Amino acid sequence: MNSLRVNGSPEATDQLWALANGPNLLVKEYSVCIVNGIRFHTRDLDNRRISQNSGVSVEGDHEEQIHDFYGHLLSIWELEYMCHNKVVLFQCEWYNTGNTGRRKTIQTEKHCTSIDVSSRWYQNDPFILPSQAKQVFYLRDTKLGGHWQVVQCVQLRGVFDVPEVGDGESNDDTEANDAFQQETIAGVVPIEVANNDRYCRDDVEAEVIPTDETMAEHEGNNEDEEHDIPDVDMDVDMDYDM
Repeated sequence: MNSLRVNGSPEATDQLWALANGPNLLVKEYSVCIVNGIRFHTRDLDNRRISQNSGVSVEGDHEEQIHDFYGHLLSIWELEYMCHNKVVLFQCEWYNTGNTGRRKTIQTEKHCTSIDVSSRWYQNDPFILPSQAKQVFYLRDTKLGGHWQVVQCVQLRGVFDVPEVGDGESNDDTEANDAFQQETIAGVVPIEVANNDRYCRDDVEAEVIPTDETMAEHEGNNEDEEHDIPDVDMDVDMDYDM
């Protein structure tokens, strides 16, 4: 590939050339990945959360047949290549759903699928692409009990990247690489304006009145009012009968 690159071959594209030379030795690790609006958490982070976002499912091949694999997300790796190319990988652990021998590890009914989560499967093939992952969650199977859990696929009708509401969880240094979303107001109360009258007339030109003239006119009116007071005859005849 390097020879084709040096000779200017059109087959040696930037992506193929970067892939052939391998990734950078420094690999980034994350605990949260948002894929098409769906939040995936690692299982280690899920153990410190109330909600569950680490369940994954992927469709693959098993004994030359299409098979659904179920498991949990362990780590999120970002590989960096030359020419600013990046690849994100999900490292997962898969539950044994092969029903090998007499032991059954998965039971599927009409509307319910239960998995025995006590054994693992395909430990040498843990990596998938984020675009392949489907999110699932697990519930304790009250019918079978033991290590059996009911798996439920998430039915996404409308996906929104909504910020998480704080639930009093600790914000220590181990969660520093968690995706951050700014909280928004849940509801807005409408305010009605009762009086929308305008006190400024737009149909006439503005008239500027000097302040000095206004004060002088006001003082003149006060003096006129003082001189207009009628005279009162103070000599009042008072008759006093003894």
